[in-house]
Formats: sequence, structure tokens, C-alpha cells
Amino acid sequence: MKIFYFGLIAVSCVSKLVSDKSRKFSSVDEVRSNDQELFNFLNQYYSDRRDGKVNITTSEDLSSITTLNLSNQRLESLPVNIGKLINLKKLNLYNNQLNSVPDSLWNLKNLISLNISFNQLVILPQYIEKLKKLQYLDLASNKLAELPNSIGQLIDLRELNLSQNKLEFLPQSMENLVKLEELNVSINPQLAIPKFINSLKRNKLKSFFSEKESAQS
Repeated sequence: MKIFYFGLIAVSCVSKLVSDKSRKFSSVDEVRSNDQELFNFLNQYYSDRRDGKVNITTSEDLSSITTLNLSNQRLESLPVNIGKLINLKKLNLYNNQLNSVPDSLWNLKNLISLNISFNQLVILPQYIEKLKKLQYLDLASNKLAELPNSIGQLIDLRELNLSQNKLEFLPQSMENLVKLEELNVSINPQLAIPKFINSLKRNKLKSFFSEKESAQS
């Protein structure tokens, strides 16, 4: 006896196509939803110094933003796709309630200045290495117990504020920050000052703030 399964196979193929299309539409809807979230967020918090409030509705509008000041807003989170602000050069997140930031933030490859001080950050992701143009980084008054080795890849960094955290050591990779001019590690009670600080001082480091003057191993 011969059994034919063509009908079942056809139904299975149709079901798979419908399922694939559903996933595709769902993905598109999610992207649109995230974009709308970003538009709404920026329309609430972003203003142009010259023109006051602006209406952010398109990707072109996003690309026009180069400075974003979100300080003192009591923010607990940021839009997941904040990384779409591809031309952003200065981002100020001072004095909010952030305990993490979206992964997409590390795609802001044109950032020169990033201030995340006075928040609740516990971890600084290794992806910070993507911010190759960064010159100013303020991480003061968070809850950081360690830094990723990748911070040593921010070779254009001029100013770095790590004060008032819970750091116990600085990664050896920081000796690569040869353009660093100012480093603040004060009020990290358990921090041991490494010898490479002396090497940085012989380069461009002019200002070093710490309660402990002598470098240790």
C-alpha cells in the first residue's frame, strides 16, 4: 500500500512560510517601536540651544544631533537604540539613576566626551573600547569595583575621572593611555596605585589626584 504525504508536506511548507513572515513582521514592528521610543524620548529631553525644543521624527533628525545633555533627569534607563545617534560627540548623563546603559551606546563611535558620573553603575562593559575618539570620560561617583582591560584602548583619552568608586586596582592596560593629561582616582579607599602611573607622568599626565602619592606594584 502506498501512502502519499504531499498534502501534509504542502501544509507544513505553508506553515513555515507564514511563521517566517510572522517573525519578520514582528522584527520590523519591534524596530519601529524602538525607533518611536527613541523619538519620544528625545522630544521630551532634547532641545537645540538656538531654536529651543525641536521635533525629532526621522533618521535624518537623529543624525543631526551632536550634543545631548541628559543631566539631572532622574533617568533609570535609556532607549535601547540610543546608538542610532551616529554623529553624537558629547553625551552628558550626569546625576541620574542609571545602573547600566544599553549596549548600543558603545556604537557611538564619534563620541569625544562622555559623562556618566553620579549614577549607580556597577560594571563598565568591555565594549567601551569601541569609543576610539573619546577624549573625556567621567565615571565619578558610581559603584565600580573594577575596570575592563579594554579601557586601555582609548588611546586618545585626555581626562579620566574615576573618583568615588570602589576600585581596588587599575588595569595594566591603562599604561597605554599615553595622551592622558588628567587622572582622578581619589576616594577609592582600597585602591593600590600602580607603578605605571609614574610612566604616565613622564608622558603627558600633568594632574594626578589621589590620597596615596606613592606608586605601588
